[in-house]
Amino acid sequence: MAQSCRGLPLSIIVLAGLLANKEKSRREWSKVMGHVNWYLSQDETQVKDIVLKLSYDNLPRRLKPCFLYLGLFPEDFEIPVTPLLQKWVAEGFIQDTGSRDPDDVAEDYLYELIDRSLVQAARVDTNGDLIVIRVHDLLRDLCILESKEDRVFEVFTDHNILIPTKPRRLSIHSKMDHYISSSNNDHSCVRSLFFLGSYYYIRSWDWKWLFERLKLVRVLEFGVNGSNKIPSDIENFIHLRYLRIQSHYVPFVPNSILNLWNLQTIDLGPPRRSVPISFPAQIWKLKHLRHLNAPRTIKLRGSCSGSDEKMWNLQTVFTLVLNSQATSLIKKGTFPNVKKLGLIVTSECEGELPKLLQRLQELSYLNKLLIVLRDRDDAGVEYSSDESVKRNNGLKSQELLRSLGQLNCLTILTIGNAFDLLTCALAFPPNVTELTLSEIKCINDEGMNGLGNHTKLKILRLLGYPASRGDSFVVNCGRGSFPELEVVEMEILKVREWKLENGAMSRLQNVVINYCKKLDDLPNELWSLSGLRKVQVKKPSVQMAHMLGNLEINSGCQLVIEN
Repeated sequence: MAQSCRGLPLSIIVLAGLLANKEKSRREWSKVMGHVNWYLSQDETQVKDIVLKLSYDNLPRRLKPCFLYLGLFPEDFEIPVTPLLQKWVAEGFIQDTGSRDPDDVAEDYLYELIDRSLVQAARVDTNGDLIVIRVHDLLRDLCILESKEDRVFEVFTDHNILIPTKPRRLSIHSKMDHYISSSNNDHSCVRSLFFLGSYYYIRSWDWKWLFERLKLVRVLEFGVNGSNKIPSDIENFIHLRYLRIQSHYVPFVPNSILNLWNLQTIDLGPPRRSVPISFPAQIWKLKHLRHLNAPRTIKLRGSCSGSDEKMWNLQTVFTLVLNSQATSLIKKGTFPNVKKLGLIVTSECEGELPKLLQRLQELSYLNKLLIVLRDRDDAGVEYSSDESVKRNNGLKSQELLRSLGQLNCLTILTIGNAFDLLTCALAFPPNVTELTLSEIKCINDEGMNGLGNHTKLKILRLLGYPASRGDSFVVNCGRGSFPELEVVEMEILKVREWKLENGAMSRLQNVVINYCKKLDDLPNELWSLSGLRKVQVKKPSVQMAHMLGNLEINSGCQLVIEN
């Protein structure tokens, strides 16, 4: 069969993916070979098309709409995994999940497509989580072709806008205003609409056009755009389940969004922490909401008194400014099943944080938590000679984190504005496997010794920040510390020396050192670690670059230097 593919790599890979999911028997493989050889006896130019079509035809019924959906995205587009899975759920592709979470089932579907070589894993996080996928151009063409036959979706570019159609799902790869002014399509049946063209602005008459024509829309996505307003008429989309607006500039979400009772996912914009999005506090009215995601941060407004309703379906709240409204909802236990939670600490919740962290102990599904501590420039911070007291709501670092240590379900923890947290022994949650501390100003032996005693920690990120002032420091990993650590990252740290004592980081596999300009050497003990697989150093100092250039390491370890 490989020989019949006539040397076409994609055909061989996809065919192998097809066979991998067949029974390992002569009967099954002979049946496949019979189909392949009959098709391949046709015109040679059709080899690749025949193999790809055969692979699609052999997909289980549950996977076919998920695969075809990938044709909605532009050629060579990097498709973010989490929003994709959430769209599959909103579209109704994930059925018969039983007691399992639909997002988890959707992830299984994606990995099945990867195992069949129909989808490429484009980017993976250091913890192994898939972040971005990509689809080969020929497979994308197959998705579009099959979708036209089955009327699954239509893709419009500048070249085919004038072709009349009546699509159920519509993906626009031209500018939004150009499509609106040029198209004469009947949009009365559109259930899903994607604007994925070049950067554009959503004007008031664009919104009017959408409200007049998209009466039945369930999934609505605006790619990167310059929109600065969500109109109150958004409530007209009464069937809407999924809303994604990728804009830096939307400052306000109207109260009328609370009338969209079917909403499952709200995704608002790429990160821009300095400009929070104002959102109505009576969020519990969105009973079906599963994911509220705004990397720019969400600041709740208005009254949230008078109701103790729970949001049983809510899994993601990322990221909330801890004002009086957010504090009240957390105290009431409004998000009992939340799995991923982000909190931005401000002066408004001074004195409340330790109690709030205790309330988080009641969230038995919470496994990922982000806490951004008060910034040194927070207007509510008064002068104090002890910086940890000054910034952490009048508490020392260890007092703040004592409550964190009781969050037994937590496996992923990120603390922003950590500053001097690693100058004392800290009590992190016992089951944390991935820890990120950012905006670090200084580290001492007591802090590292406390951190190194956490026996389940596998991924550690220590991140500084460019404007950091103060003396450089030594990162000293004591004897036998970090026994399960597999990945360590240091970035923009003022570390001048890194020490590894006997038995420290014995399971280490990957090291990433980025922009640590004061670090001129790496510990000799590092190179003797038997499991070490990759060391990546970006923007090393002159002395570090010279040392690495003359280094001889064992063949099992890859050294990557990026200047």
